[in-house]
Amino acid sequence: MKYIPVSVRLSCPALVSLQDEEGKYALLINRACLQKGERVFTPIGGGLQVFPEGLQFLERLGAHGFRKKHPFDMVFYLPEQNLQDVIDWFNQRTQRECTPIAEIYQELTMEEETKLLQQEDLEKSKVKFLGSSFQVELPTIRMAEIHHVTFPQATMEKLRRASEAPDPVIRFFSEAEILAGESNGETIGSVSKLILPRFIHDSL
Repeated sequence: MKYIPVSVRLSCPALVSLQDEEGKYALLINRACLQKGERVFTPIGGGLQVFPEGLQFLERLGAHGFRKKHPFDMVFYLPEQNLQDVIDWFNQRTQRECTPIAEIYQELTMEEETKLLQQEDLEKSKVKFLGSSFQVELPTIRMAEIHHVTFPQATMEKLRRASEAPDPVIRFFSEAEILAGESNGETIGSVSKLILPRFIHDSL
């Protein structure tokens, strides 16, 4: 019988670990879920983009199914036997985007549903790469970069006030709440676990 390669779906986001003074993590309403009438909170951040030379490398390994409108987004299908090669490449942090800055600006200052800040609010923000997280939720495998972000105090106060509004689009959750997947009737997406220290590694 001829061997038929099994493909896995890979999703490679850059996610933000943003904590308040109590150590709780900021999670944002997921816009895709909201458009379907569901309130689900997930980390700030979004899909990494691959550079042209990186895309060529991935395609040589059989990567396919990239989004037609966004062909450089790192969401694609891959023959399972080449997964380790892609993990090794991902760990090198070359030939692809390596920062969540663009996603932070887009989500918090541009998107209609989650526009909570002005661009000047993000000035003097600090971003530090923490490591990578790996999550298997078949048919999807997530390989995520996690970045610790520090905002100015005045910006954090704006987010705190926004989190206390009726039906807020941002909330701060404890590690226990994230692990439980819910808090006070609000759903927390499982991808949120990736920003917790216990799931972050120097490399995958």
